[in-house]
Amino acid sequence: MNKQELRTLFLAKRLLLTEDEVILKSNSLSEKALLIIREVKPSLVLLFLPISNKNEFDCKELVVKLWSLGIKTAIPVTDFTTKAMHFAIFDSNTELVEKKYGISEPRNPIYIKEYKNALAIVPLLAHDKSNFRVGYGGGFYDRFFQQQTNMYKLGVTFFAPVDFIDDLDTFDIRLDKVVFD
Repeated sequence: MNKQELRTLFLAKRLLLTEDEVILKSNSLSEKALLIIREVKPSLVLLFLPISNKNEFDCKELVVKLWSLGIKTAIPVTDFTTKAMHFAIFDSNTELVEKKYGISEPRNPIYIKEYKNALAIVPLLAHDKSNFRVGYGGGFYDRFFQQQTNMYKLGVTFFAPVDFIDDLDTFDIRLDKVVFD
């Protein structure tokens, strides 16, 4: 299947999940992600906050555990005009504001300047057995990872991989690992 077909299919599958299923699957994925984070030992974890009407992975449980371990966290701030994505500190004092497409971002972002020893938790709709991902199609993560090449990239999804994605491009970035529930 090509990316657009996978987007349509897997978004529809995700939207069929109940609120309880999303919570259970998110908690399971948080535990799986935490195991990998403990192996990699990053000092910074880049996360994303869920778009609620898309039934996305909710990292609330994971964030609390990371903070208790003294690991800094950051969330994306997107510029839809330039299609650039940057990350800003996310802690218990961060005031959030809902932006375009229902994405929550810091009201007054404090941007990360250096991504040394960072691990990124990456959203996706679908992925293949080679750890290539299909997102919503904006290319924000692929562009970000082209600039930040020494970062561990961990995908999270509610669904098992497909065999392969028909229309991969040279700019598509392979994830280091994908956990699914």
